[in-house]
Amino acid sequence: MLKKYHLIAQGDDADSIGALRLLEENGMGYVLTLVDKCPEYYYFLKARYSMDALPLVFQYVGGFENYEVIGSLSALEDHLRELTE
Repeated sequence: MLKKYHLIAQGDDADSIGALRLLEENGMGYVLTLVDKCPEYYYFLKARYSMDALPLVFQYVGGFENYEVIGSLSALEDHLRELTE
């Protein structure tokens, strides 16, 4: 089953680009939201999920209504590594 993710990113951020590449390389489905032109959304997410930097990755669970927070690039790397073990 194809896992689906939502990546909140900045277009010129190295970690955001790295997360996008990881999803691509692992054949995962994803939605990409760039916050470059809407910093207010980034600040909203930062407060809501106690995050300090982008990217922020969510995994959809059983549809698009439910999701789990994966976290940053390093958390995504760990998550994908666990899937392949």
